[in-house]
Order: sequence, then structure tokens, then C-alpha cells
Amino acid sequence: MPLSGDAPPRLIAVGEKPAKPAAPSGPSSLPGGGSDIAIAGDTLTVSGVAGQVYSLDGGASWRVAEGNPPHVVFEGLIPGRTYSLITRVPATGTTFASDPSEALTFELLSMFGADDFAVSPENGPYDGLDHTIAIQAPAGVTVTYAAAPSGPYGDTPPSYRNAGRYTIYYRAEQNGWYPYYGQAELLIGRAGLTVVPLPDQEKFTGQADPELRYTYRGAIPGETPAFTGALFRESGEAPGRYAIDSGSLALADGDGFRADNYTLTCEEGTLFTVRAAAAGLEAVMLSPGAELSMRENPSAWNRAPIVLTPSNGYTRLSLDGSAWTDTLTLSSPGENQAASLYLQKPDGTIAQPITVYYNLDTEAPAGIRASYAPNRFFQFLHTVTFGLFFRETVTVTLTAEDSLSGVREFTYTLSDGRTGSTASSFRIDPQFIGSFIVTASDEAGNESAPVSFEAFAVDSEAPDVPPPSPSAAIRRDSGRIRPSPSL
Repeated sequence: MPLSGDAPPRLIAVGEKPAKPAAPSGPSSLPGGGSDIAIAGDTLTVSGVAGQVYSLDGGASWRVAEGNPPHVVFEGLIPGRTYSLITRVPATGTTFASDPSEALTFELLSMFGADDFAVSPENGPYDGLDHTIAIQAPAGVTVTYAAAPSGPYGDTPPSYRNAGRYTIYYRAEQNGWYPYYGQAELLIGRAGLTVVPLPDQEKFTGQADPELRYTYRGAIPGETPAFTGALFRESGEAPGRYAIDSGSLALADGDGFRADNYTLTCEEGTLFTVRAAAAGLEAVMLSPGAELSMRENPSAWNRAPIVLTPSNGYTRLSLDGSAWTDTLTLSSPGENQAASLYLQKPDGTIAQPITVYYNLDTEAPAGIRASYAPNRFFQFLHTVTFGLFFRETVTVTLTAEDSLSGVREFTYTLSDGRTGSTASSFRIDPQFIGSFIVTASDEAGNESAPVSFEAFAVDSEAPDVPPPSPSAAIRRDSGRIRPSPSL
């Protein structure tokens, strides 16, 4: 092909008969300047004129035609790239360099394209086996493989086992044609590994959460997964059921195990149970004589604050959710008092709260009074021992004040040594001269201080006594015997 500016670029295929340019024309033309070109693989050989220089890069670099016959070799040509071959006569000590010739422009083509090869990568999830590619090439074409574009290329394609995205490079050659270079992608996905929380995991309220246990499925036979972190559960301490999730659990590399080959998931639907421990009055010891009930409106009364001490495996207790303590005292006076008790074991287990009821009265009856019947009496003076005279049997009625548990009974002692107890009254028959002392006790067992009442007489005959004087008259108080200040 003549090196002429009017000539269109020409595509030269590898293996095609070399083109033959004409001698340069114009100022740079030299006698006998005709030359041939030949392409083999990625090498261009120009048969030219001795001493003449040639360039494929627009004159950036020049190569001198040497040898016999004179020639220039250009190596490393790349398919698909356009090249321009020019020539010139270099300068000498006495002459200037000639102008470059017109360019011979050509594009280096390969015999093959991507569509000429059927690539079958062994894509799939990680299975512990090697994965590679298979290539079906045209007849007579030799295919070699490499793990990098620069090679080295060999007959066996690279293989990969671990999950990841890989590029395998290949080269196709046939009878000295310029080789075709291609690449194929191989994808090995991660295998799924599922953590399965174990069923029936639980604790009692107040205990620290146990480490949640699990098993797994999906690991390749012969591989044992390694883990870091732990499963979590929904937050909450109230009795109930809570979902378990993957929490901070993660895969870790281990002996023969590679975490990046798997994707970790947690099976849903397994629940963790928080239970309330059951406790009753057997879990507390009461102070001696104390009465406590788990039913409302108990009948028994306590006369002293109730001291509670945990027992039956429990070591601490709390009143109505207050601070934990070793003992508790129930000291609020009244009827049907209620309290919520919490009990805790050394391992933190908290029993379901129990509500207890009690009656507490710590004060003795007061205001003891005595009245009598019949309401007929004779008033007379007795110098020392008595101030009232009753002809008939006397019924003494006793009363006292007690606002909580109520008065249960009175105990009386007559001055002649006789004693007794009554809920409200007692009788004194004739032939009695003296006084009496009374104490009152309530339903809680509180006992009042003794109260002494003034002396009197019960007799069918009036005693022989001097007539009363105005200054010594015994005071009559509306049928009621008043306590004697002297007794």
C-alpha cells in the first residue's frame, strides 16, 4: 500500500499477507525507499532501507533499519489499537533530516472475539469444594489460563474454594495468530449457617439471665463453627415469655473454619421464660406469739409489732417493694392491715409477692368503771373500811374503753381474797365488807393496770354505827362506785 495521505486507513488481520508500501515521496523520499511489513503474533517487522528510520508512535521514537536485509522490529502490539507507520532519512553531519513520509495507518485485529468462547463458571454457594471455569473454544484453538493478566498462563484454570468473587484470565492462540485475551468471573457465594436457640430456657424473677444456649445447622461436614458474642432476649423482668434473637453472636475463624464462608442467621420463634417463684407463709418466721394470715379479715389479734425473718431458702425480704433487708417489722396498729412481702434467695430469685393481713393492738384498755344494781342503798358513816351499805346482793357491772381489739374480760379481786373474771359483771352476796380491785384485758392480750374501788358493805342488817355527821357523809354518785383514791 502506498504511503499516501490520500489513502484511507487499512485493517490488517493477523496472518494476512503483509502490505507493501511504496517509497516515500516529497522532500523525504529516497531512491529505493520501498519497504514491506509483516505481522506475526504481537510483532511487526518492517523490511526497509538501510539507515532509514521508522516510527509507530508518530515520531516520538525512531528505530533504524539494520541488518541484512535491513529491517526494523516492533514488539508488543495490542489488538484493537490503531498504529501509524512513518519513515524518514535521519540528519547527517552535512545534511538535514528529511520530512516524515505520509503515514501508513492500520488497526491490529485478532482472529477471535468474546463471542467465540463459551465460558461456564462453576458459580454457587460455598460447599467446601474447589470451583473453577470451563471454556469451550473454536476447533484448533489452544486456551491457557492465569490468575492475573500478566500470567503466567498454564493449561489448568485456577480454582478457588472460599466464598468470594474471582477473575480468571485466559489466552486463546492458533497457528501464530495474535492471541485473544479474555477473562471470566467466578462467584462463590456464602453458605447459610443458622443458629437455633434451645427451647425451655428460663429463670425466676430477680435472677441474672443465664447464658442463652443454642445449636446450629448448615455447616459443611467436617467444619466446626466458632462463635463470639452471645444471643440476646427481649428486655423485661416481669413474669412472661420473651423472644430470643441473634444479639451480638457472630462467626469467628477457627480450626479449619473460615467465618467469611458463611452468613449467620438466627432461627425465630424460640422464647425465653421469666417465672415468678411461688412462696407462702412457710417462707417467713414470725416473732413468738405473732399471728399473720394470707386471708383478709383475720380473727386473731397481735399485741406487739410482728417481726418477720425469711426462711425456707429465702434470705432477704422487702415490704411493698422497699429496700431489701434481713428482717421486717409490721408495726401499723389497726384491724385487717395489709402488707405485700417480697422474698429473695441467695441466687437472686424473687418470689411472687404475697399479701398478708394482720390485726395489731398495742394499747391496754383504759377508763375502767364500776356500777351496781339494785339501785337502792343506804348511806351511813363507817369510820375506816367502807362508805356504802347494800342490804341485798349487789351486781357490779364493769366497763372500759378499747377502740381497737375491744375488751375481752375483767379480772377482779375482793379484799377478802376471793378472785374471779368476767366479761362484764360479777355479784357480791351479803356479809361482805371491804373493797375490790379490777384489771381489764383486750382481745389482743393487753392488760391494764389494776384499779381499786372504795370500800362498801353488803349485809341484811345495817351495822351498828354512830349516826353520820355532815362532814363525814359518804358521797353517793348516781349509782356508780367511784374508784377510791386511797386504794
